[in-house]
Amino acid sequence: MARCGPMMTRARRIFAACLAAVLLTVGLRTVASAQSSENTGIIQITVKSADGSAPLSNARVFLLGPSVASALTTRSGIVKYTDVASGIYRVRVNKTGYRNSTSAAFELLGNKEVDVGVMLGTAQTAQSGSAGSGSRTA
Repeated sequence: MARCGPMMTRARRIFAACLAAVLLTVGLRTVASAQSSENTGIIQITVKSADGSAPLSNARVFLLGPSVASALTTRSGIVKYTDVASGIYRVRVNKTGYRNSTSAAFELLGNKEVDVGVMLGTAQTAQSGSAGSGSRTA
């Protein structure tokens, strides 16, 4: 067997340390993936006008709870958050020309999906006293 000099020994140690770091990272990701399916769920929010006839696109949806996120609704008035940590959440929705709305608190359990419906009244409706309300459907 050939004898290694100090430079070769140092290079092997660095290589071994890098390999260990990569293997540890891959192992942790595998464990996290296994946990995510058990401890996460899906939250789908549908935003419509107060009369329920029209989906509202480009409404800003804030997810408030153990996981916090923000997104704009699609043309269909939908935002879907996946891999959301289990816990108690609220949804807040803002759109120019409409009254802001915050949902009631709801619970997301692992491997489950919660559908939340939010209806926004126009700013003019809010000023005149008629109210469109935020609502939740589980």
